[in-house]
Amino acid sequence: PYCNTNNAIRNTIPYPIDTSNQEQRNSTSIRSADVKIDPSPTSLSSCPSPQRSMESIANSIEVATLNGYDRLNEQPKHHFFGSDLVRNPDGTPLLDNNQNTISIAKMLGTKPLQSELATRPGPGGKKLTYLSGDSVTRTLNDIFGFDGWCLEVKQTKRESCDKDAKGRFNVSYTSTVRVTHRISGAYKEDVGSGDAMDKSLGTAIAHALKGSVTDAMKRAVRHFGDKLGNCKCL
Repeated sequence: PYCNTNNAIRNTIPYPIDTSNQEQRNSTSIRSADVKIDPSPTSLSSCPSPQRSMESIANSIEVATLNGYDRLNEQPKHHFFGSDLVRNPDGTPLLDNNQNTISIAKMLGTKPLQSELATRPGPGGKKLTYLSGDSVTRTLNDIFGFDGWCLEVKQTKRESCDKDAKGRFNVSYTSTVRVTHRISGAYKEDVGSGDAMDKSLGTAIAHALKGSVTDAMKRAVRHFGDKLGNCKCL
């Protein structure tokens, strides 16, 4: 509501009509004598005192700060990584079998599901179990949200590039990447390597470079918890 004053409205407010008709303009205008000031206590009490206004502003700042975000400076305050809830794609909290919410820290402390693991032949006829790059990306999206994390390639380096007797190029790369949780700013870094062999130098470089970045990403995210590969099940 607007604050009432004791000053009467002095100016007239004509309607948008033909100004050439003076008689009609005078009969359809609002004059100060026709306006009555409402001096009721309710209306007057709606005008806050300067001290009360400052207290209201201070309380608003305190509430915004307690909510974990400094809205005046648009800077996030200290955020406890892992305290947020894991959410479904529609934004609702993910619930366990007992209908309890699941925090990010709790989810990261679980083991990977069997469906999230892949296998490949290893030395001596053994079968090796691992997390693929696709599986790691899906898990990051499920836990942090598709816009809740980012991958930054800090450095790449070609370690070798040789051509064998059959005309095939053998290329190897190393990469350093950083994976960051956007809300808290927590990040993990690690290095990875990749190699490839192909008759096309460009194809060999592409496969080796992408392989090194994927390997570095998987090595970096495992520092977040067991769910992302930091367990003996792999």
